Amino acid sequence: MLGCAAVSPDVGSVPAESEARSLLARIVAAAQGGDFAELCSFGDPSCADTLEGAGRDAVPPLPPTVAGTRVITTTANRYGGLVLQLCGIDGRGQRYATEMLVLRSAGGLKAIQPVFWSGMRIATDDEAGPNEPLSFPGCP
Repeated sequence: MLGCAAVSPDVGSVPAESEARSLLARIVAAAQGGDFAELCSFGDPSCADTLEGAGRDAVPPLPPTVAGTRVITTTANRYGGLVLQLCGIDGRGQRYATEMLVLRSAGGLKAIQPVFWSGMRIATDDEAGPNEPLSFPGCP
């Protein structure tokens, strides 16, 4: 059939931590190599704006520490996937803690917040309260 695309049966399922870490390694390599178009190709449309806010000059010289993970289930109102809780020291010498959501889409794994030094958090509908800076146990 022409014009029909196969849909992967696992679209929407939560990626394994090993899959998410593999995507993270590719994202880190793109950022550290200065290939910001490649970096944003792994992410969502807001990547370019997030990158400008976080700073191209602030790319961390070392990969982030994965301090933890959490699962967000897909609902009618939000995407689900595996959240990687990341931290480290950015290229300006400042500490960062960021959450990156890795989800499975028809095109493969994607990341919400691939700018891993941005300090952004992944919100869910059931969270309440101020958007305070993140910190994770075991981070520098």
